[in-house]
Amino acid sequence: MKIGTLAQRGVELSPMLLMGAICLVALGVSIAPPSVEPPANAKAAFPANRAVMLPVILSAYTTVNGSPSRLLGVSNIAREWGSYGLLGHVFPTTARLPVIGRYIIPEPERLLALHPDALFVQKQQSEVLRKLGMPGLVEVSFMPRDARKSRIGVWQLIGRSTANMPRVMELVRWDTRQRADLQMLLGSLPGKLPPRVLLAHAGKGTWSVAGGYYAMGSSIEEAGGINLAGKFRMSGQITVEQILSLDPDIILLDPNVMMSPNSSSYDVTPQDIYNMPACAALRAVKSHRVYMLPQHSYTNDSIDDPLIDSWMAEIFYPDQMPHRARAAYRAAYRDIYAYALSEDEIDQQLFVKENLNSAGYQRFSREMER
Repeated sequence: MKIGTLAQRGVELSPMLLMGAICLVALGVSIAPPSVEPPANAKAAFPANRAVMLPVILSAYTTVNGSPSRLLGVSNIAREWGSYGLLGHVFPTTARLPVIGRYIIPEPERLLALHPDALFVQKQQSEVLRKLGMPGLVEVSFMPRDARKSRIGVWQLIGRSTANMPRVMELVRWDTRQRADLQMLLGSLPGKLPPRVLLAHAGKGTWSVAGGYYAMGSSIEEAGGINLAGKFRMSGQITVEQILSLDPDIILLDPNVMMSPNSSSYDVTPQDIYNMPACAALRAVKSHRVYMLPQHSYTNDSIDDPLIDSWMAEIFYPDQMPHRARAAYRAAYRDIYAYALSEDEIDQQLFVKENLNSAGYQRFSREMER
């Protein structure tokens, strides 16, 4: 089938099927991280040397493959999240990858002109693209899973597609060590009382929470906290009255909840929360325990997730946990990416300036390491 014919069929299919897929994507991305299922009847040539990536798993690709060099193109949202934060410093070329579609919906003519040997797609898109005659589909499913299982599943999918499974096993071993070290430290804390934690996004006059399906909720539990957002089945807006009824011990502000990393509406800092009269009665506000979560990949499929777990544990148990977050980031990026983080980069990653007026956050400043 010729490219022109395929593109025409894409135009015929797109008004209903592709818009339906966009709706499914918006819902799926808002509530769950990606988990991976094996390709269904895929005819991709592995290792894939001419890949196109539509879902938001670019940070996993660069983590496993060591660069974005085999990618011919990505969706705009995949590029946006894959070049966000420290990974954008480690792999600056990700910000210049060609965009071949918006959100995770491709532009058929541009896609087919690339002749990719593997196309990473969300599972709901597979049938549409299969009808276009697109071979080499590698499916990524957005389903409720815990953060670690999702992360390792994504790594394995990328590793199989790029013939980099030894690298995946190295990453899994590193991840396992990080988890074991944290659990050993938490297990040694005498008579700890788990803090009640609300992970929320605070925008311009609105609040939203990621419900029980959001991967970061399992990170709260891994770090020894109680995830209050787990009470909500779905992600969505929440009122100040609802937050007051929950009265969390700690509020974590996540700029990534259902938002673009470049959105102008996530610039509500802890100090802004402290200054809001409507929030004055909150336990977390009275104790100044509101914190911006460190920068991270939206789907948490890079190495940042275990590092954030460790950061959370220091926030939850400041008098008992050792000061190790800055050193942990420095060592992880050196060992995994062969990248030397600067002190300014660590400050930006940990939102040191934004969090400095919150209880105990001096521990994360560079001065505390000296």
